[in-house]
Amino acid sequence: GMTGYYSFSGVADDHATLEDPEEMSKLREDYTHIEWHLPDLNGDTVHFDSRTITKPTILAIQGSWCPNCMDEGRVLDQYYREFEGAIDIYGLSYEYSGTLERATAAVQKMERDLSTSFPMVIATYDPKQDRNAVLPLEQIRSYPTTITLDHQGNVVKIYTGFYGPSTKEYVAYVKETREELEELVAKANG
Repeated sequence: GMTGYYSFSGVADDHATLEDPEEMSKLREDYTHIEWHLPDLNGDTVHFDSRTITKPTILAIQGSWCPNCMDEGRVLDQYYREFEGAIDIYGLSYEYSGTLERATAAVQKMERDLSTSFPMVIATYDPKQDRNAVLPLEQIRSYPTTITLDHQGNVVKIYTGFYGPSTKEYVAYVKETREELEELVAKANG
């Protein structure tokens, strides 16, 4: 195949920073609760309403095409198994395949590849669909993004991105998230 190389030059910026992952995604001003009706991987409709939940819940905005989503999916499944029955996790897949059937097949493959046990639904399957209509976020800035709710349905954290296993932040991020879940579960159990 074709190969090539490019020359470039740059200047180091010792003051360069990244946005805070907890500040990148915001709820819309008209937000009152989170509610959706979306197809699961069997074609059944799943209804979610944050006003009726009774345990801490993570809504994971993901895509079968997203490598970081794969890494996050493995960690989320670890939490789902570890906190068995004490938390809920839903994978909301934003797909680009054009049809619900192809999107479902892609997410089923992801589910098999990751051996995940938490439920996944198809949030969108066509690039023409409004990706910001499903959840009350100003916009989806990056994949993955996780929305964490307490047992009363209050949004306690929105985290944009994921520190994968090849990053120095990974171990601390996984530990911190586990501790946050432990705290939310303890509050739920009163």
